Amino acid sequence: MMSLCRWEYHFHFLMTNLSPHRRALTIALGLLAAGALTATAAQTTYQAETAALVGATQESINTGFIGSGYVNSGMSGSTITFNNVTGGGGPTTLTIRYALGANNPRTGNLIVNGSAQGITFQPTGAWTAWSDLTLTINLGNNANNTLQFATTGSDLANIDQITVSDATPPPPPPPPPPPGTTQVPRWQPQDFVFTNNSAAPSNPFQVSFSADATGPGGVKLSLLGFYDGGANWKIRFSPTVEGNWTLTTHSNLSGLNQQQASLVCIHQNAGVHGPIKVDTQHRHHFVFEDGTHWLPMGYECDWLWALDQTSGSLNTVNPFLDKISASGFNFVLLNAYAYDTTWRNGRTGNDDFGPSALYAWEGSNANPDHTRFNLAYWRHYDQVIEALNSRGMIAHIYFKVYNKQVNWPAVGSAEDDQYYRWLVARYSAYPNVTWDVGKESQYEKSVASKINRMNFIRSNDPYHRLITIHDDRANYNNGTYNNLLDYRSAQEQANVRSIMQKNLAQNQWPVFNVEYGYEEGPNGPSDKTYSHAESAEEDAQRAWSLCMAGGYVAYYYTYTAWDVIRPTDTPPGYAYMKNLHSFFQNSSYWLLQPADNLVTAGGFCLADPGQEYLVFHPKATTFNLTIAGASRGLTAEWLQAFTGARRSAGTLNNGTVTLTPPADFGSGPVALHVTGR
Repeated sequence: MMSLCRWEYHFHFLMTNLSPHRRALTIALGLLAAGALTATAAQTTYQAETAALVGATQESINTGFIGSGYVNSGMSGSTITFNNVTGGGGPTTLTIRYALGANNPRTGNLIVNGSAQGITFQPTGAWTAWSDLTLTINLGNNANNTLQFATTGSDLANIDQITVSDATPPPPPPPPPPPGTTQVPRWQPQDFVFTNNSAAPSNPFQVSFSADATGPGGVKLSLLGFYDGGANWKIRFSPTVEGNWTLTTHSNLSGLNQQQASLVCIHQNAGVHGPIKVDTQHRHHFVFEDGTHWLPMGYECDWLWALDQTSGSLNTVNPFLDKISASGFNFVLLNAYAYDTTWRNGRTGNDDFGPSALYAWEGSNANPDHTRFNLAYWRHYDQVIEALNSRGMIAHIYFKVYNKQVNWPAVGSAEDDQYYRWLVARYSAYPNVTWDVGKESQYEKSVASKINRMNFIRSNDPYHRLITIHDDRANYNNGTYNNLLDYRSAQEQANVRSIMQKNLAQNQWPVFNVEYGYEEGPNGPSDKTYSHAESAEEDAQRAWSLCMAGGYVAYYYTYTAWDVIRPTDTPPGYAYMKNLHSFFQNSSYWLLQPADNLVTAGGFCLADPGQEYLVFHPKATTFNLTIAGASRGLTAEWLQAFTGARRSAGTLNNGTVTLTPPADFGSGPVALHVTGR
C-alpha cells in the first residue's frame, strides 16, 4: 500500500467510513476553512406585487423589473405593506429595488412593526433604470414582521422588490494612500506644477508641453499643458476613474521632459454627477456622466469674466452667480474674450466693461502679440470658471465672437492653433465646460475653417466635452454639422416655436434657442442697451413655447447680456424663468413628445400618453385635454406661469376632460402637470 502522511491518512479514513451526506458536509467545511467557499447571510426576497396595496397600483409598463411587475405608489395616504416578513431578531439589512425617473428625490415613511422612520429615494435617471437602496432595520425573531412604505405628501418611487438579510458588518475601509499622495475627487480638476530645470526658452508660451495620464486598468489620457509664469508649467487634470494615476510629461524642453507626478482619484462627493453628455436613449436631451438627467436653463452673460478683474477676488461675481443660480439658471454662456460692442462703443459709464481692464494677450487690441498670453487675464478667468463649477453651473465657452471688435489671430495661422490649444489646455479638465466654436459664426464665411476648428478641438480635448457652434443656420439646415457637433445653438426671435420644431426634426440632437429675446430694463421698452428689447412677459411666453416644443433656452437681460453689466438688478424674468424650470424639473420631460392635438383652444402639450402630460396656455382659458391609456386616475396640478401660484386640479381619468384654470390666476398664462408616475 502507498505510504500516507498523517493528515492524508485521517482524510482517507473519514472519506471511507462516513455516510455520503456527512462526507459532503465535511468537504464543504474544509473548503470553507480554506477560503474556497464563502458563507452568505440568510436572505429572503419579497416581490412588491405580492404586497397589500392601498392607493398604489401594480404595473408592468416600465421594463427591467423582476417578477410579474412593480408597484407605483400613489399620492399622500397610499401604502405598500409587506406582511409576514421573516426576521432573525436584531439588526437586519433591507435592500429595496426601485426606479425613480423624476429629477428630484422623493421622501416618505418606512414603518417597521409600527415604528416609523423617514426614507428618501434618490433619482435613478429613468423609470426603466432600477437601483438598490440599502439600510439597516430591526426585525423580530419570527415570521410575523410587517414592513410598510407610506407616502407623506407626494408620490414615492416605483418599488420592484425588497430583500431582507442578516446584517453583516461593513467591509473595512481601503488602506490610506501613501503619505504625501495627492488625492483628487473624481471629475474635479487638479493642477500639477512642473518646473523647468534647464535654460529658459525665449518664448515659454510656444514650448511644446503635454503629459500622459495613466490610470486604473490601463486607461490613458493625453493632456495638453500650459505655461504659468516663472519656470513653471502646469498640467490641469481631472481623473475619470477612481484609483491610482501617474502623470508623465513630454516636452521639447529637456528640463520639462519625462517628469512624473502621482495621485489617487477618490470617490466624488454626493450631488456631483460628472460632465454632461447627450442622452443616448433620448437624443434631444442631456444626462450627466452618472446617468442623472440634466435640465438646462441658460443665462447669457458674455462679459462675466470682466467683473472683478483687478480686485483680486470675486466680490461681484460670487453674489451674482448665487442670485441667478437660485432662480434656476444652471448654464452660463460667456465669451473667452470680447473687446467691445458697437452699440455702446467705449467705456460709457461705470457699468460698461468694454473694453475690459485686462487684455487676453500681451500688447493691445490694436497691436497684439498673439504668441504670448496675459497670465493675469487667464488666472482671473480660471477663478470665474471655478466659481461656476463649484455651484454646479455649466460654462458654455465661446472660443470666438465675430462682431465684438476683437483683433483675433489670423484664421489658419500658428497663433490661431496656439489660442485654441491654450483654451483646451486650461479648461477641458473642468467637468462643467462645453465648447462653442464661435458666437455669431455666420460672419466666418469659410465653412472649411470652422470644420477645421471643430476637429481641432475634438483631437486635443481628452475628455470629449460637448461642442456646438452659435447660429450659422444655413450650415445647420443643410446638414453640414450633423456628424460634427453634439447639439445645436440657434438664434431665432420670430416664429420661434415653429422653427424650433423644424430644428428638432432636422437631426437627433438637443436644440437650444440661445437668443430668443432681450428683456428690457426696469423703465420699459426704451430702457435697453441693444437696439431692441421686450417685456419680461413677452420673453417668458417665448421661452415656454420653445420648451413646450421639446427644446431648450438661454435667457437675456439687457443689462447683463453684453458689456454693460448691472449684476445687482433683479429683473422680473428671473422669477418667470424659475417657475418654468421648476415646472419641467418636476416632470419626466425627457420621455415626453409634442402632442398639441390632445389639447384645444391653442394650447401646447407634451405627453407620454397614459402616463404624463404637460400643458401650457398663453391665456387662462377653458380647454379640453384628451387622456387615453391611463391605468388609474392621474394627479393634476395648475401653475400660474408668472406668479408661481399652484393649485390642485384633482384626479383626471381617461377621456376628454374639460378644464378651467383657477379664477384667481387672472388672465394667465397657465400650465398644467398631469401625472401618474
